[in-house]
Amino acid sequence: MPSHSLGFLGALLLAPLSIAALPPMPDTILHVADFGAIPDDGIDDTAAIQRAIDAAIATGACRLEFAAGTYDLIQPALRGGQLLHIRGAQNLTVAGAPGDDGAPATRFVRHWQGLAGAKNAPSILRVRDARNFALQDIAFDNAPRFTTAGRVVEASRDHVIVDIFPDLPRIEGVRAYAANAWDLANRRLKQVPSLSFGSDVDRWPAEAVWRNVEGPEGTRLQRLDYPGFGKHLVAGDGISWHFGWEGRQLAFHQCHGLRVDRVAVFNAIGFAIEALNCSDIVSSGVIVRPEGDQLAVSSRDGWKLYGCQGRVAISDLHIEGVRWDGQNVHGSFLWVEEALGENRLRLRKLWSPFPLPANTRLLFWNGNEQVPATIRSATVEPASPKIAYYDVEFTEPVPGFVAPGVMVSVEAWDIPEYSIERSTFRNIAGCAIILRNRHARITDCTFEDIMYPAVMLGASVAEGEGTYPEDVTIEGCVFRRSGWESRQGARGMIGINSGGGTEPRMGRVIVANTRFEDAATGLDIAEIREVELIDNVFDRVAEPLRIHESSTGRVTRQPGK
Repeated sequence: MPSHSLGFLGALLLAPLSIAALPPMPDTILHVADFGAIPDDGIDDTAAIQRAIDAAIATGACRLEFAAGTYDLIQPALRGGQLLHIRGAQNLTVAGAPGDDGAPATRFVRHWQGLAGAKNAPSILRVRDARNFALQDIAFDNAPRFTTAGRVVEASRDHVIVDIFPDLPRIEGVRAYAANAWDLANRRLKQVPSLSFGSDVDRWPAEAVWRNVEGPEGTRLQRLDYPGFGKHLVAGDGISWHFGWEGRQLAFHQCHGLRVDRVAVFNAIGFAIEALNCSDIVSSGVIVRPEGDQLAVSSRDGWKLYGCQGRVAISDLHIEGVRWDGQNVHGSFLWVEEALGENRLRLRKLWSPFPLPANTRLLFWNGNEQVPATIRSATVEPASPKIAYYDVEFTEPVPGFVAPGVMVSVEAWDIPEYSIERSTFRNIAGCAIILRNRHARITDCTFEDIMYPAVMLGASVAEGEGTYPEDVTIEGCVFRRSGWESRQGARGMIGINSGGGTEPRMGRVIVANTRFEDAATGLDIAEIREVELIDNVFDRVAEPLRIHESSTGRVTRQPGK
């Protein structure tokens, strides 16, 4: 037993003392083994790890360490929909062991039963209300994995028979969520639309079900009879699908000062990683990718940043095989519901009700212009899972044009400094980066085989997601074989469009020293005041630029080809 923990364990194990009563130990390093969590023994580690987490928070320990190996999480969901829960941590690092190759040598494996008919699963880890929290050198996985894949044996418009790859799940009765077609010769997404999504399968729950069928010795066949599913498939194609499409596997909620390094996700249901209303995020070496014969890893986003603030600096991120967006970065709009006085409004928000801090600004949209007003106080009233209302008092009278229906951007939910560098996005059935914040810098990144525009810039008013980008630089990047399906009215390797508006509400985008290869369209440009193109190369791109003149301001081009 490590000498540094003898006194602590003596108090914990030999006396009926509550953890909350223990004295603070800000320089203490705790080890989960001291709480009974032993890797590679096949025993459920959930309760032991949670005890170690609770002790680290209660005592103010600076670090909680895991040895190399696999920790099994077998219990059903605890604490409101998550297996492991960290809440209120201060200055805490949760650290696994690094492998010789730099990848995590510590792995959390969630064991989940009842996959047939399941749409989602509890989070493996949720971190909430933390300050200066770090997670490093841990991989997240599932057993059995929540996705499978195989080779198409037979296909028609309305049915398909698949031979499941060895070592991947073949489970009777699972539904065909978020399915995609693949070119097995090079393990790339086939350039066709997705075969299924999430809500469409939920509308046909009895039809969109895989059934085991008999076949020649050595085969593991399944059949699906589902209208329209097989119209883009032929024998020999690869196919992947997921057993659910909702959930957040690794979730950070309202964490301020967040560090995520060398964390890997090899399989997930729903969002692989989510940062919700967090601030000041730094990350290096995060991986979201499939292993072995897996073609896909998750049925939603790789890493979603929603309603975050402060500086966000991401480097060496690798995301591939996700169904929706690789990196989804957005704030959220409000709408004026009614006036409650000359300096007081009732406002409406779609989805999650984040706090509106005092002394921050709201920006009211008046045509193409934003008029600010400073919040004195705000209270929130969740009305339903999809809508929340705010009672907001301002330090000054609200602008005269403000009336019910006026759209509002929120500075407190907008990252003022987002950067991503040296990162790779590959085989994504969505966008690689979707950006709905004002300021961003994307440098030295590679985008390959992305179904929608690899980088998509623009608000989505219908989803309540904003705001409009104003100052974005894309430099030194490479785009290949991407953008064969449209998103928000844009098609191509970079899409600049908010989905059909006539006003150029976006500000300025610079694309410099970037290479575009093997696609129908390079940049699809609309609803923006200025685009500057500097020293870019278009190689085997049929239409380098598609410019929607009616909603686009100035587009300047400096040497390039």
